[in-house]
Amino acid sequence: MVKTKGFIFCICALLYCSLISAQQTIVTKPVHDGSQITQYSYVQSYELMLKDYQQLPQLKFWCDVVQCVSDSSIINIASSRTGLYKVCTAQWQLQTEAQKLVYKDSVKKFFQIDSLSSLYVTAGKREFYEFKKAAPLISDGIKAFKKNGVDPWYAQAILLIESPGKLHAVSSAGARGPFQLMPEVARAFGLKVNRKVDERTNFERSAMAASKFIKVNCIPFSKRLCESSGITYNENDLWFKLLTMHIYNAGFGNVKAAVDKLCPGTGGVELIKGLWQTEAAQFKNQSQNYSQIVLACMNQYQKMMHQSDTVFLSDGDALMTAASKLPPALKVITLKKCIKAYELDLIDGIITADQFKGKLECIQNEMQYYSKAEASTITAMDLNRVGNKLMSKRNMKEAIEIFKYNENLYPENKMVYDSLQTAYTIVGNKAMAKKYALLSSKNPSVSKP
Repeated sequence: MVKTKGFIFCICALLYCSLISAQQTIVTKPVHDGSQITQYSYVQSYELMLKDYQQLPQLKFWCDVVQCVSDSSIINIASSRTGLYKVCTAQWQLQTEAQKLVYKDSVKKFFQIDSLSSLYVTAGKREFYEFKKAAPLISDGIKAFKKNGVDPWYAQAILLIESPGKLHAVSSAGARGPFQLMPEVARAFGLKVNRKVDERTNFERSAMAASKFIKVNCIPFSKRLCESSGITYNENDLWFKLLTMHIYNAGFGNVKAAVDKLCPGTGGVELIKGLWQTEAAQFKNQSQNYSQIVLACMNQYQKMMHQSDTVFLSDGDALMTAASKLPPALKVITLKKCIKAYELDLIDGIITADQFKGKLECIQNEMQYYSKAEASTITAMDLNRVGNKLMSKRNMKEAIEIFKYNENLYPENKMVYDSLQTAYTIVGNKAMAKKYALLSSKNPSVSKP
């Protein structure tokens, strides 16, 4: 028996080592997107699971940031990105600069941090990092990069951090599309970018251009940088890919300036960590953060896609499936949780307002069957909160849909009229805004939800 256990341990160890040496693999899994099950692919990086990366405070910090909603902000130590605790973003922003300094000083004293250390306050970015919406694009990006002979890891990394799930996003610097290509780069690799046509928003064309850019420019520049610094490298290593991503983001000249200032003796994770602490030319805070965010996004996406045999993009659907197998008492409790899960799914853009309404009706029917006392599914205040969240994301079509649904369920509610007036004002529909302003004035008090 002892020999058998030892043999099994050795086999497992050998298999694990072979996986690590392989460094990554492409996994294809069934993904439930709310209406059907589709096969999506993703890159699983085994090197990312290693202690060298998992123990980095920067990885933990940015994982918290991409999961945290913008309502909350994380107070953190600037040099290490060690998170201390969370504050309300709105309340923090209401303080004057002098009040913020006093607050930070009190935090340093409480946590016994050197008074010369800098503290940052970083708002949550869950609303931006929409990994679930990016899943189909990542699957298509992997195919496009493989077709062009480029490591698909780069496709996944870019699509997770640049503009996840968004084809038409434009940066303040002028980069556009899912791969956030600058006009001059896009044109250099065969895309049309002019007043009438912008192929950067065409996924297939922009994937082709981005993969060529990495193959022809970024990877060769990374090699040149390592060779000029006497650094031994393997272009399949995770640290080398992160260096290449820095070049994709900041440009070769800026990354070279940072590496020259750092004067690294070797490569590896220590080189990347060194870049996080180095400023040179235009390689500053945003550039330093770039590979940290890459690590965090890849880590979170890997966890999401690895969670079960079938990946549910809708958390509500996952809970509904689980609820169907539970006894009645537990089923009612789980159905209540489903409502909150579907709210988040709607806000995250995983389901539409029409689908959300259909899910609520389904839950209501289920709850009436098991417990008539639990038949009420969602209040006017709940629906108003969901609509306001959609408005904050500028998803006005869905916000108005939810407010109208709220009006049908809870008529003559001043709160709902006020929200509809605001929404129609934002979209420029003066007639409807005037209508709901009048209805609101006729209902001076908020009806009970």
